[in-house]
Amino acid sequence: MLLKHAFKLWLLGLCLALVSWASPTPKSAPKPPQSQKAVFEPYTDIEAVLPSMYLYTDGKGHYLALSITLDLDSRTLNGHYPRLLFWGDKNALFAQRIPTGDGSFKEHGKMDTTPGLHPDASLSYYVNVWDPSRENSWIARPNEGDLHVVCDEQKTTLTPVPAEEAKAILEKAKFYRPRFMRMPHFLARDNKGTYYYIDRSAKKEEKDFRIFIGKRGQLKHTKLKNIIQDSAGEVYSTPTGSLRIVIDKNEVLWIRQKQQETLVKLDEFGVMNGVPYQTSNLSLVFGELGVYAGQKVGTPCDDL
Repeated sequence: MLLKHAFKLWLLGLCLALVSWASPTPKSAPKPPQSQKAVFEPYTDIEAVLPSMYLYTDGKGHYLALSITLDLDSRTLNGHYPRLLFWGDKNALFAQRIPTGDGSFKEHGKMDTTPGLHPDASLSYYVNVWDPSRENSWIARPNEGDLHVVCDEQKTTLTPVPAEEAKAILEKAKFYRPRFMRMPHFLARDNKGTYYYIDRSAKKEEKDFRIFIGKRGQLKHTKLKNIIQDSAGEVYSTPTGSLRIVIDKNEVLWIRQKQQETLVKLDEFGVMNGVPYQTSNLSLVFGELGVYAGQKVGTPCDDL
C-alpha cells in the first residue's frame, strides 16, 4: 500500500516537472524605446548682434528677437528691415528663414543717427517669414511700438519688452539655427492617388535624402537602397521599386519588377538662398499629406 502511494507521488512529481519544463519562461515586457532628445545647431557669433537686438513678447511666454541691419551709406530707411529674426521662449530662440529681399517699407525718410537712438524707433516695415504650413506668414511694425505677427487670417500683437528685462533674457537665452532642418525636394503622384515625396537635409552640402510613399495622410518613410544623381536625372531605389526622374524628357517613372508607371510631377520645390519658394504643394506636404504631422517648424505661427 505504501509502495503504491509512493509511486503515485513520484508520478505526480514527474508530471509537474514535465509541465514546468514545457512551459516557456515568461519574458519580461520589452522596455519602451527611449525618445531621442532633439539636437539643435547653435547660432554662432550671436554676441556680435546682441547689442542691436530688440525683444517683443505675446505675454504668454513666447518671444520674438530681431536685429536691424543698417545701411549707413544710403542714410535712408530703404533696406533697414530686420535681417535676423529669432522666435522661441526664454530658454531657446530659433532663427527664422527670411526670403532674400522679402521686406518692404510703407514709408521712407531720413535716418536719425543720433547716438543711442536706434532706427527701430521710427521704422515702418513688414517682413515675410518662411512657414511652409501657411500661405501667409509675416511680421509688420507700425510707426508706434507694437509689432504684429500675421498667420494667414490671424493677427497677433507683440509688445516691446523693457530694455533691462530684454537684456537679461537675451544674455541668458540659447540661440539656434532654424529648428526645422529638412527641405522639400520633389513631389509626384500616380493616377490612383499614391504620392511620392522626397526631402533632403537643409544643409546643401549633405547628401541626405528620404522618400515617403502613400495616400494622403498615410505617407510612410521608405528606406532608400541607392541614390543616383547626374546630368540625365535622378534615381531613388527602394526595396519595393525605384523612382526615376528623367530631366531631358521631363518624365517621372515608378519602376517595379520590370514594370514602369508614369507619374504626374507636381513640384520640384525651387530654392533660393536656402529658402524654398512658397507654393500650394508646399502647403500640401506640410498639411494634408501628413509627412511632418506633429513636428514643430519653429516659426511664430507654431505657437500663435
